[in-house]
Amino acid sequence: MSGHGRDGDHWRGHRWNKHRLPPRQAGAEGCHTTGEVRVDSRLHLARSRPHHNLPRYCQLEENTLLQLIFCSLNMYAHIAQETDQEIGLHLPGTIRLATTPVRVDEMKYQMSRHGNHEAPQCLLTPEQVKLLVPIANVDNILMGLYTASDGHVDPYSLTQAIAKGARKYGALIFQGLGVTTLNLREDGRWVVSTTEGDILANRVVNAAGFWAKEIAKLAGSDLPLVPNHHQYLVTSTVPEVKALKREIPVLRHLEGSFYLRMERDGLLIGPYESTHTMRQCEDWMWNGVPEGFGKELFEPDMDRLEPHLEIAMQLVPCFADASIQSVVNGPITYTPDVLPLVGPDMLPNMWLAAGFGYGIIHGGGMGSYLASWIINGQPPFEMTECDPLRFGSWTTNDYVLAKARESYGMNNAVTYPHEERFAGRPTSRVSGAHEVLESEGACMQIHSGWEQPAWFTSPGQQPQYCPSFQRTNWHEAVEKEVDLVMTSAGIIDLTPFAKIIVQGRQAAAFMDYMTANSVPPLGRTVITHILSPTGHVYAELTVTRTHEDTFLVITGSGVELHDLRWLQDYARRGNWNVSFANITEDMGCLSVAGPKSKDILSTLSPVFNGKFPFFSCKEVLETSELWR
Repeated sequence: MSGHGRDGDHWRGHRWNKHRLPPRQAGAEGCHTTGEVRVDSRLHLARSRPHHNLPRYCQLEENTLLQLIFCSLNMYAHIAQETDQEIGLHLPGTIRLATTPVRVDEMKYQMSRHGNHEAPQCLLTPEQVKLLVPIANVDNILMGLYTASDGHVDPYSLTQAIAKGARKYGALIFQGLGVTTLNLREDGRWVVSTTEGDILANRVVNAAGFWAKEIAKLAGSDLPLVPNHHQYLVTSTVPEVKALKREIPVLRHLEGSFYLRMERDGLLIGPYESTHTMRQCEDWMWNGVPEGFGKELFEPDMDRLEPHLEIAMQLVPCFADASIQSVVNGPITYTPDVLPLVGPDMLPNMWLAAGFGYGIIHGGGMGSYLASWIINGQPPFEMTECDPLRFGSWTTNDYVLAKARESYGMNNAVTYPHEERFAGRPTSRVSGAHEVLESEGACMQIHSGWEQPAWFTSPGQQPQYCPSFQRTNWHEAVEKEVDLVMTSAGIIDLTPFAKIIVQGRQAAAFMDYMTANSVPPLGRTVITHILSPTGHVYAELTVTRTHEDTFLVITGSGVELHDLRWLQDYARRGNWNVSFANITEDMGCLSVAGPKSKDILSTLSPVFNGKFPFFSCKEVLETSELWR
């Protein structure tokens, strides 16, 4: 599904004004800001009020991002009928084109996982591609991957239809209000100051597109966002296209890194430029969006598009004789990993829906997901890959620029299993053992900004990243590591694990309230879970009681702030007398595993020679270092 616009706003014609907010209303349920995603969430929130016989767009039951894509498609298929407003939805399907053997492997790999997906997909021969796309030259095509349910939509019409639906169910949308300040009150509500007065809001949803970073700064926060330039061009009427009896599927030439589809009787082509040629709004990260910028566009740069267009001419020869009617160059907001920021921020009652590099296809599902979370006090399912707090203080502006450039430039790169990408690395997150591990032949992977060994080379082997759909260069090395740990012992650097201190007069009572297992006695450890209000597992924790009123909580590296946010939020709402300290970067963690692990540890300290039962914890002072 595609729609050419900035986070759902159309680049031509009408635009949603900067920093739009609902009217001044004491106790307003929520304030939202710009874009298709914004009106999506507003519609779902409005529809959550008691109504009868409302169609259900989303059955949020599966914990996959793909499920939200289907939710978006289903919503767009019905919104025109519900609101009586045309949205320009076309569903001719999409064909991804393989022109190299590795692309064929990639498509076969994707089809091997197809049983987990709802999208009807199939592999096509070049001859079958030609039948579906008569104007295509298939001489260099080895295979096609056809998704019949894909298509494209007009983002301006879609945004208008969703806004109309939101108003139908009671939402109020006001345009032209500029946000000047955001102030958090002691009761957890926000005072949103605008150019036309103040709004007192129970919640604020920052869905401000490429202004989201500025909105966050008004609240004393920051977001890892940067707009990238994205160009596409539209031709005038092409006789061969006009002569077609039906709309052709959208073509995605993966090596040429562009998509091509019909636009009325012409063609529309949108390249994803390489990491070397693409441009970013780098100055916006420091200086903000230029005053007055909204529907404006950047100057086109056809030289950057030339390599992609040459391949497009080979694929669709009639394009070579076409006249270019317009070239559009506008900003699309990217996160470092191109997935959006959706969910609550660390700040109380501040919610995010920003960084939608693929705004249209994610918008409908994400709006439903966010609305469900706000209404029910818990997410319908966990989707930590889009949690706003997957990034932390280690995510510097330089890192954001490097990774967003990489994500955009590699939009159509081959996606291998266990993929690693290297822009912006290493971050500040390296453990104290990092240099030693590298000297021992560690081949590093990244976890939440941390460099961590994925595997160790054998003597004479180079620690190279060699991705493949076949057996790779790490298989035998990992087999050897597993054998050593099972028969002897191994040391694993687990420093990336999140480490949180919970302390205070009510710490024991608070941990007993928050977790499903019994609180451990002093010097003992338990594995326990945080449960949601409906009894679903929200987090798995390892909890150690280091002092009567102090607990060390260890959780996964990917959910460091995700879990801390939940604990802090409940402590704030329940007025618990506890404090939290995130010591993840202050404390290393080494795991010694295997049948000979105790023998190895006993050489380091006599404490391991005595009674030291399972799930015990002791503090040991060795060579001026505190071990736990």
